[in-house]
Amino acid sequence: MRVDNQQNGSSETACNPQGNAVEAGHIVAHIENSSSHNQAISPRGVSLICAVFILIYLCVLMLLKINTPEVIDSDKVSAKEFFAGKTITAISPAGPSSTFTVLARLMEPYIEKYTGAFVTVQAVQAGGGYQARNLMFKSKPDGLTIVLVGHGPKMITGSMFKRAGVRYDWSKFVPLGKLTETSFVLYADANSKWERPDDLVSERFFFGESTPFFGPQFAAALGWENMVVIPGYTSSAGRATAVSRDEIQMTAGSVELYASQPDAVKPIVTALPLSQYPEVPTLAEASVEGRAKWADYIDDWMSVMYLVYAPPGIAEDRADFLEDALRRTWADPDFRHELERLQLKPTQEFISRKVIQKRFDRLSSLTPSEIEELREIIAQKYKVRG
Repeated sequence: MRVDNQQNGSSETACNPQGNAVEAGHIVAHIENSSSHNQAISPRGVSLICAVFILIYLCVLMLLKINTPEVIDSDKVSAKEFFAGKTITAISPAGPSSTFTVLARLMEPYIEKYTGAFVTVQAVQAGGGYQARNLMFKSKPDGLTIVLVGHGPKMITGSMFKRAGVRYDWSKFVPLGKLTETSFVLYADANSKWERPDDLVSERFFFGESTPFFGPQFAAALGWENMVVIPGYTSSAGRATAVSRDEIQMTAGSVELYASQPDAVKPIVTALPLSQYPEVPTLAEASVEGRAKWADYIDDWMSVMYLVYAPPGIAEDRADFLEDALRRTWADPDFRHELERLQLKPTQEFISRKVIQKRFDRLSSLTPSEIEELREIIAQKYKVRG
């Protein structure tokens, strides 16, 4: 080892571990020879030994620094820098051909464009979507795992009702935004005598749905006490066919369902105002006196359908960055064209995470008795009785 002192007081050290070891060996040998003659190490010898080991220690530290990759503290970089070149896993709690997954894949290139990250969509259908939500809840909250298009109503009620297999607390998920809306319409058989919601108040009829959810809440709001939900109708087209065959007398679907099969079904009531059906009443307008809360629930569910959300604990700056990417995707003309091609609609305005959080706060304030009443209406009251 050689240390050259410069005029400005700095030093330049050339560190050669092999040479240092040899030099240290010579020094130690010298000390050992001296100690064999003197039977004791002098204070000067002790100082020399300490100096040798300190020099070796410093050289080892320098070698480790040279050969160890620099680790960037991700908490100290901007969100933009953090996401650049990373991979975002976008989980879809649905099947690969569902609207949720199709929409997530449509959004994929735009999220890449506005985050600088790569995006991969994974459809996780097992357990009715609960497995995907469980996975999300346990994911590292770094912003690299999100649900890009989620069924917010079932995510929330699955946790609220403590369904089997649910291992997440819905209220701890972090909403990021909402870009698209769903139009929800209740349809009757096109050849039936029913024209308006109150025509069905005293009628007994079958309502087809994939799993009981929206239908029972509509029935509770409209006073349809004799409605019976028949589950298992997973596709809109299949439900329309079942109506035309009189297997069921009513079902629910999008505006496009009527557009594709106007001879099979006719609209009776809508969840929200629709320009396509100006003469058809909304649920809020048609609700029976004293039952407006069920229309409020439907309004809540519509506001969180196709929700984008992140695991609990995501940093505010990363949540803001992802929200901005979603907002820019929503405004992108190419994205809107793609939505139109799939007969989907963007929301009238981008729904911010702050607005969605207010819905979260309202629903999380429900009392245990209110939650039990909601569960009873959805899961029990209108089910088929043996």
